[in-house]
Amino acid sequence: MQMSKIPRGLVNKTIWFVEELSGEERTEYIDNILDDYEFVRSQNYPKPTVKKFYELFTKLIKKFGH
Repeated sequence: MQMSKIPRGLVNKTIWFVEELSGEERTEYIDNILDDYEFVRSQNYPKPTVKKFYELFTKLIKKFGH
C-alpha cells in the first residue's frame, strides 16, 4: 500500500495545498490568511495563536512572493 506524500504540520500542509492553486486563487488565499492574522491580533487572541498565523503568512510570502 502506497502512503500519500502529504506533509505534517499546519504550515507544511498549507504550503502543499497552496501549491495546487492557480495564481489568482493563491493570491486570494494568502490575502485571506493576512486578514485572519490581523483579526486574531486585533481581538487579543493568545500569543501562540497569533504566532501561528504570523508564521503561516510569512512562509507563504517567502515561498510564493508578494
